Amino acid sequence: MVIPYPTYSWPSRLSAVERSSWIAIAVLVAVSLGAGLGCRQAVDEATATAAAKRPNILVFLVDTLRADRLGTYGYDRRPTSPRIDTFADNAVVFEQAYAPSPWTLPTVASLVSSTFVCEHGVASDRQQLPAGLSTIAERLSAGGYLTMGLYGNAYAGPSFGLDRGFEHYVFSRKNDADKVAPLLDLADADGRPFLLYIHNMEPHGGERFQGAKQPGFFPVVTRERRDELLGRFNAYRKLTRVDFARKQPLGTTDNTADQQRELAFLTEHYAENDVLYDAAIRLADERFGSVLDLLRERSLQSETVVVLLSDHGEELGEHGGWQHDQSVYEELIRVPLLIRFPDDEYAGRRVRQVVSVVDVAPTLLQLAGTAVEGSVLRGRDLGGLLGSGRANDYSELVITAVRDNQKKFYAPWKARRGDLNIAVREGFLKAIVNVEVGTVELYDLDVDMAEKIDLAQVRPEDAARLGAFAHEWLAGCGGSEAAVSELDEETLDQLRTLGYVD
Repeated sequence: MVIPYPTYSWPSRLSAVERSSWIAIAVLVAVSLGAGLGCRQAVDEATATAAAKRPNILVFLVDTLRADRLGTYGYDRRPTSPRIDTFADNAVVFEQAYAPSPWTLPTVASLVSSTFVCEHGVASDRQQLPAGLSTIAERLSAGGYLTMGLYGNAYAGPSFGLDRGFEHYVFSRKNDADKVAPLLDLADADGRPFLLYIHNMEPHGGERFQGAKQPGFFPVVTRERRDELLGRFNAYRKLTRVDFARKQPLGTTDNTADQQRELAFLTEHYAENDVLYDAAIRLADERFGSVLDLLRERSLQSETVVVLLSDHGEELGEHGGWQHDQSVYEELIRVPLLIRFPDDEYAGRRVRQVVSVVDVAPTLLQLAGTAVEGSVLRGRDLGGLLGSGRANDYSELVITAVRDNQKKFYAPWKARRGDLNIAVREGFLKAIVNVEVGTVELYDLDVDMAEKIDLAQVRPEDAARLGAFAHEWLAGCGGSEAAVSELDEETLDQLRTLGYVD
């Protein structure tokens, strides 16, 4: 549900009594040191102490990572995530967290602005975050934070306005402790609390097909087969966006037969694709673990909020497709979200309530005590949710994801799903509202997490109610028009490495 959030201006989550006590102590200290210079010095020291208590913030995003492939989310076929699973012991695990879009660009725009795609409008390569929407980096920078980022996906980069507010923002792949250490050196010399955003790509494509780095844990896929799979993987992606690449209306080119050929090949080799996806997650897990080790070595662990999340999942043939951005089924929108709060507050908690990536920015701004007057945040403070005792109240009616397709065309899915799809949750009931074609799908995730049994005809009242909610929500979800994005050659080269540009 669209929920505007209030202004945050305190350095930590304090009650009114605690706030009054804090002020009283500061005043008494100032008075006891005398007037004039002594009083001013006391106030400065109190201000510095309050600033020092603000946590550092590390946001670590693993692109294309499904929640259901991590041990802490119940996956036990292969050891994909030992470091993440250990991290979960001192963090809060949000069991039902959702990406607001099934691909990178809209989701990262939502992450940094705490708005949905129908508000920020960034739905294709040719759009940029509107100037009227502030990013979390801009807000934290204005609040006294050093802001830094390493991003391995051009869709998180400057061409789309997603670098706004970062003092240091560098395209960098395979980010681990060695890449992060110089930034921590910079932060140490600077003295301000820091925001560090890391965006890694291991499960997305290229690196996935390099094979398992620990073959003892994963079956071996030969180099010849991996090369063949990568080639067919990229060939399929190219076929899905022929019209977009040619700047012509989607559907001008109907290459259904060609796409079906590539889909059949990928499905035929599901087992090898499956292994390589898991092996890539293990590599992502190792890099994340190395950064955690670095924080510990620098004595930064207790004073750094760490967020681990993803921007979307990956379909591995579950609903007839591969890759992402073709639907809003669970394999594409349910993502991991783990937060280690300062001093391990709420450590080990598991939250069943439905939450969203749009909730991350309000949560971090609250922890940082950063004022956001005049800003609209559609998410909510998850720390406040934990403190309210409502963390397992998962019966509310909420929008989890919106797919606004402006790039892909596949005739069977265009006819069945259209290009605008909204996912709605109420408890374990999930509706997928296919706006263009006027249909609603209904699933009971309590017994059918794979979304194979459509209950819309069996429970028409529920389907109609959730569908009406989605349409009402969409009607009220307007925002600034996205700016036109002109891609420079550097960005185009970066996208080529991901197979997105020919």
